[in-house]
Parts: sequence; structure tokens; C-alpha cells
Amino acid sequence: MQHWRKTRAPTRYSASLLVGGVAHRITVVNVHEEGAGVEGVPPLPAGAAVTLQVMHHRLPARIAWMEGGATGLTFQARIGVQLLNTLRRLVRR
Repeated sequence: MQHWRKTRAPTRYSASLLVGGVAHRITVVNVHEEGAGVEGVPPLPAGAAVTLQVMHHRLPARIAWMEGGATGLTFQARIGVQLLNTLRRLVRR
């Protein structure tokens, strides 16, 4: 299955995904102004409401797709350039 994608910046760092008030430890693998690619999300239906928590930022999102261990998130609102650049630089190995 192929998914339409905006240009994404590869990255790799831990974050939390809040699902129904429960935090799940995930890994952010890429990010752009309208969404992110993540790994480690529990099985959820497309369209499920979630919140990506990175540092002190909480970004409301929806599950766009899940395939294997990968998940695409769509943010409810585009994130600003300053936050996007911060998230792109958070590479941790």
C-alpha cells in the first residue's frame, strides 16, 4: 500500500501518544507541518483521535493509516515553522 506524502524530514526520538487519557511510548520517525510518521502505536482504527506529546507540546491528531509497525498521524492544525524546525532537530540515537 502506498500513501500520499508531503516532504517529510526523517528523525528519530521518543514521544508519548495519548489515547483516551492513556500515554503510550512511541518513536517519531518523520515529521512535517501537517503530520508525522510514528512507530509503536497500539492498534487503532483510522480516524481515531490521539494527542502527540513531544517535550511540552501537545499536538491533537488523528490516525491517518496503520501498516505493519508504522502509523501516519494527521495533526488537527498545521504546526508552525518554528515548532516544525524544533521537532526536526530532535534526532536521538
